[in-house]
Amino acid sequence: MTLRYFLTIITALALFACNAQTSDKIKTISATDYSENINNNKNPQIIDVRTPNEYSTGHIKNAKNIDWLGDDFEEQTKVLDVKKPVYVYCKSGNRSSKAAKKLEELGFTQIYELRGGILEWSSTYPTTNASTTVIENGDKE
Repeated sequence: MTLRYFLTIITALALFACNAQTSDKIKTISATDYSENINNNKNPQIIDVRTPNEYSTGHIKNAKNIDWLGDDFEEQTKVLDVKKPVYVYCKSGNRSSKAAKKLEELGFTQIYELRGGILEWSSTYPTTNASTTVIENGDKE
């Protein structure tokens, strides 16, 4: 019985460790902290990694749409400054987590991911439907 208890605890710890944030360059933060960060940062680099169709239904003001599922995600990130903080989000957190890891691979060192994505954000903060910040082929429209 003691061995079974011990194995249960070890398994639980292993599962918890696998879900823990492992990079000091990526911070997953609440909508409140995300809002404070982007409001206290001059010209924040905010990227919405949802599809253009999802983006058009509502996004955070001044967010640029760089579709994680698109063929040119890496190419489109070249318009961003790797030395400045980057704020990333998606619908609920799955795609932005993957995108954040990719951004780290590309040399970004200050990556802030919105916990809960736009779903969490929109429960407290406004979104916009303006489409002037969509990036296509590295150009702003």
